[in-house]
Amino acid sequence: MVCRHNICRSPIAEGLLRHYLKQEKLDRAVRVDSAATHDDMLGSRVDDRARKVALKIDVDLGRRKSKKIKPKDYAKFDYILAMDRNNYELLLQQCPPEYISKLSLILSYLDEVDNFDVPDPYYGSVAGFEKVCGLLDIAVKAFAERCLIQLEE
Repeated sequence: MVCRHNICRSPIAEGLLRHYLKQEKLDRAVRVDSAATHDDMLGSRVDDRARKVALKIDVDLGRRKSKKIKPKDYAKFDYILAMDRNNYELLLQQCPPEYISKLSLILSYLDEVDNFDVPDPYYGSVAGFEKVCGLLDIAVKAFAERCLIQLEE
């Protein structure tokens, strides 16, 4: 899961996917992580608003710190999901050609969506974080269901 700073959207998406996989007893079969495309907030903790909104639905984001995506991550992970088109474009520029097929937008796993960008709630209110959390919950479940089918085969 990748967003600009790895303090709001991508940690929420990571936490939701971990939570969903744990419910399905697949948490040991799938490695989940999140990262940033920019380095200006590296080492920052997950935004408190994100943590509080996630806890309302029993998703603990922990005390993780922001980190940047690394070149080895493109080989290491089967899926690299961007939260919006700007981050997707940055990932495309950095990604070795042999791993481009691993990149996608998280909202592309939803059937009917007009906009593939998860809004960045950082400069808004808690209501923005709640909206993002709800949107990511639906998208992460759709992504996980598609992956669960592959894991079961």
